[in-house]
Amino acid sequence: MTQSVLCSELPTSNGLVIGLLTLNQADNLNALNLEKVKVMLDQLTRWEADESVVAVCIQSSCERAFCAGGDIISMHQLITQNPNQIQPDLVDFFAAEYRLDHFIHGYSKPIVVWADSIVMGGGVGLLVGASHRVVTERSRLAMPEIAIGLFPDVGSTWFLNRVGRQIARFLMLTGSQMNGADAVSLDLADVQIPNTERPNVMARLASAAWADATNHHELVSDVLKESSLDTSGRGWIEPRYNAIHALCLGDSLEDVAAQFAAYDGNDGWIKKAVSNFQYGSPITAHIIWRQLQYGGMPLADCFRLELCIAAHCGSMGDLSEGIRALLIDKDRQPNWRFKSVSEVPASLIDEMLACPWPAPLHPLADLDTLHQSLALVGTGE
Repeated sequence: MTQSVLCSELPTSNGLVIGLLTLNQADNLNALNLEKVKVMLDQLTRWEADESVVAVCIQSSCERAFCAGGDIISMHQLITQNPNQIQPDLVDFFAAEYRLDHFIHGYSKPIVVWADSIVMGGGVGLLVGASHRVVTERSRLAMPEIAIGLFPDVGSTWFLNRVGRQIARFLMLTGSQMNGADAVSLDLADVQIPNTERPNVMARLASAAWADATNHHELVSDVLKESSLDTSGRGWIEPRYNAIHALCLGDSLEDVAAQFAAYDGNDGWIKKAVSNFQYGSPITAHIIWRQLQYGGMPLADCFRLELCIAAHCGSMGDLSEGIRALLIDKDRQPNWRFKSVSEVPASLIDEMLACPWPAPLHPLADLDTLHQSLALVGTGE
C-alpha cells in the first residue's frame, strides 16, 4: 500500500540533513485526514529535537496539487452517521490539523513549503505558517469552504485578517482563487519560483554550508532568492482592488450581499466570485462576518475559536448538505437551512461560535496560555 506521506532525509554537508515531508496521495489531491496529520506532526516533532536536522521541506509528489484541503468525503460519512450532534472523530481531526498548523507557525527550524498547483483550505494552512513559503507559476490558492457549508479555518481568523478587511471579506465570502503573485503580494507566501527550479533549489540547499552558517533561516532565504521571480503586476487581485473594495464595503453582511447582487460589470473573474457567494451557505457567510471580528486575538485563541465553530458546523450547520451537493450527488443544488443571509438568526451564529467545552477541557487548551478573549466568543462583543 502506498504511503500517503513520505518521510525522508536529504543529506547535506558535515553529516547534517534536511527533513523531507512529501504528500503522496494523488488520487485525492493529498486531502488531509487524521492519519496524515499525525504522521506530519510526529515527524516534525522528532526533527525539531534532532540536532542533525537543519531544516525541513514540505512538498508534494502530485503534479496537480500540493494539498486540496481536508478529506471532506470522510467528514460527510461521519456527520451522516450521527446527525445533529457533535462528532468526536470530526473534532479529533480538526484539533489535530490545527495543532499541526500552530506547530508550523512556531517551528524553531526553517520550514520550506513548496506549494505548487492546487493549494486550498488545509493546504493553505500548511503554507502560511511556514518560515519560507514558496509558490509557483501554477499555484492556485483559495479558501472555498463557503461552497460546502464549512468556513475558512486553519488559522484564517488570524492570517486573513492581516490582508485588509475588504480583501479578507472578498476571499472568504467568495472562495475566489488567487495565483502565486497574489499570495506574495498579500504576504501569504514569500517568493514565487518556477516549479521546474525545485530540483535546483533542493540541490543548492543540500550543498549549502550549514555547519558554518550562523543563521539557518537567512541561509534558506538567500538560496530561495536566487531563483525567485518578480511578481509585480502579475496578480489577479491587485488590478481589481478598487472593485473589490467597492463590493465589500458595508456595515453589515446584508449590505455586502446586496452589492454583490447589484454587480453589473463585465469582469468574468468578479462575476465568478459573485456566483460563488450566491451559491454558498448563508450560515457560513454569517460565520465569516463574525469571524473577522476576532482577528485581533492571539493565534492560539483563533485556532481554539475555529475548533468550536468546526464542531458546530457538523451538528447544526450546512456542512453535510454542502458536501452532498458538491461532491457526493454532484447536483450543485444544496438545500441550505436558510435561503438567504437575511433569514439567518443572529442567535444561531452566537451558538455556533460558542465553545462547547469548558475552557480547561478544550481540546486545544494547551496550545499556549488560554486567553480571556475566548470567553467573549458568542457574546457579540
